[in-house]
Amino acid sequence: MLAQIDAALRGEPVPPAPQGAALSALVAGHYEASLRFYGAALGAKVVRKHLGWYMEAACTPPTLRRAVLTAPYPEAVLRLLPRAFETRENIPA
Repeated sequence: MLAQIDAALRGEPVPPAPQGAALSALVAGHYEASLRFYGAALGAKVVRKHLGWYMEAACTPPTLRRAVLTAPYPEAVLRLLPRAFETRENIPA
């Protein structure tokens, strides 16, 4: 993430990447900002690839990932995001 790049460039300790609820809040904010910037229809299409990348990195189960990416309404996506980023054991580093 940007905070990690910034810290590395400054020679400071790299902060841990957000996980769980913090990651869910970050992704939800990105999703909502995209909808505001592009409008609901286009924003949902534009941000979909980003949601996929976030969930891939978080090892979100495929069925949940599919549900998020095919949800018909923004409200449904926002309801599913906390589950998509729950902390899981045995996630590869």
